[in-house]
Amino acid sequence: MGYYKNLVLAGIKQKKVTAKSGKANKKILAFTVCLFVSVLLWVIVSLNKNYNSFITFNIVTAGEKNKQVTARIYGNGFDIIKEKLFMKSIVLGKIKMGVISSGDLIEEHYELDEHLKYSDFEPTLITIK
Repeated sequence: MGYYKNLVLAGIKQKKVTAKSGKANKKILAFTVCLFVSVLLWVIVSLNKNYNSFITFNIVTAGEKNKQVTARIYGNGFDIIKEKLFMKSIVLGKIKMGVISSGDLIEEHYELDEHLKYSDFEPTLITIK
C-alpha cells in the first residue's frame, strides 16, 4: 500500500510542477508580446521625425559608363526609407550632349518625392558625350 501512496503523491507533485511551468510560459509570452509592441511603437515614433540623409542616383546614358550623382535629402523617416528602397536608375536616351547641371538633370528625368527636399548635388555638373 505504501508503494501506491508514493505513486499517487508523485503524480500530484508532477501536476503542480506542470501547472507552475504553464504559468511561467504565459508570463514569458505576455512579456514577449509587450516587448514587441513597445519596439514597434518606438520605431513608428522615430520614423515620424525628420532626418538628413544622402541618396545616390545612378544615371545610365547611351554608350557611356553609368554615372552617379549623390544628393542630400531632408524629410520624414518613412519617406526617406521609401525613396531608398524603391529608387530606380535614371535611364537617359538621346539627350543633348554637353555639360548639364546634375540637379536639373534629375529633376527633368526622375519623379522626385514631393515630401523630400533635395539639395547639395555632387558632382554639380555632368558631362554627356
